[in-house]
Amino acid sequence: MRPTVTQLIAFMCVILLLAGCRKEKTPEERAEKFELVKPFTEVGAPVTVTVKASRKEITIADFLTLVIETKAAKGSVAELPELKDLNFGQFLVKDHYRLSSREENDSQIEAIEFTLEPQLSGEYTIAPFKVTYTVEGELPNAEGKVPVHEIETESVTIVVKSLGADSLETAKLRDIQPPVLLPEPRRSRTALWAAVGGVLVAAGGVVAFVLVKRGREKTPVEKRIPAHILAFEELRRLREMDLIGQGKIKEFYIAISDIMRFYIERRFGIHAPEQTTEEFLEAVSRDGVFDVPTRSTLKEFMSHCDMVKFAKYRPETTEIQKAIDITRDFIEQTKEEGAR
Repeated sequence: MRPTVTQLIAFMCVILLLAGCRKEKTPEERAEKFELVKPFTEVGAPVTVTVKASRKEITIADFLTLVIETKAAKGSVAELPELKDLNFGQFLVKDHYRLSSREENDSQIEAIEFTLEPQLSGEYTIAPFKVTYTVEGELPNAEGKVPVHEIETESVTIVVKSLGADSLETAKLRDIQPPVLLPEPRRSRTALWAAVGGVLVAAGGVVAFVLVKRGREKTPVEKRIPAHILAFEELRRLREMDLIGQGKIKEFYIAISDIMRFYIERRFGIHAPEQTTEEFLEAVSRDGVFDVPTRSTLKEFMSHCDMVKFAKYRPETTEIQKAIDITRDFIEQTKEEGAR
């Protein structure tokens, strides 16, 4: 039996995936040195909470890596704090993810890593927070619940310096080094795989082109709904939900920032929904779709949304209305030409 075109494409994809696979780095391999390490515990407690910061002092152009780690001895279980229970002061949370858990000396270690961005120069205070834990074998209390213990941390201060004239005056540029001859290229297994992959990709492209062409000849073209129509409909539904009236400010900002991101993806092909704000703004600048004032407006809008979503900032009513106006006006001003 001869293989079908679909089977051939699937086979080529498997080969390319196997050729491009690489082993993921372990937490130890990607761990960086931390200038600030503060452990917190209670006398006799089986749990230690450690706050780690990549730097004690950064400039306003830098990002700060912050790790919250729990180390629970055997027989105890610690719970990492949730994002809503953390207060990073004026820092914006650009990214966060949970690290792989690991065992060390009969203890279970869990950690969550944050990437923080400063807004202004000065001293930034990361507020104290609590970590709860339970101990195996403890008897339930009078209410029939297992006792829950707490460890509270202390505040952590990070100094953010401005990029002032002193820094520029003391900075020195190194002289240009003379040209260096590159070594002769060597044939390697990697090059062979690259060549094979290129051939397979080219072959797959030809097959896909033929299939798409046949599909277009047989399947009628579906009517596409313009991006701005979808976005305005999403805004209408958001208003009907009345999240502001219910006091769900954070949920409202999550929704309106998603509306903006999905509109930009549909309208301009910039993959925005799954990117961090930093990655999104870099993509917008790199693609050159928007002019400087528009990029500035987007940065202001996204930063404001992040402060509400991640930094527990409580916006005024005028700020909420401004976020709505920016979203509506941006969609109206950038919709497809000739669209209604």
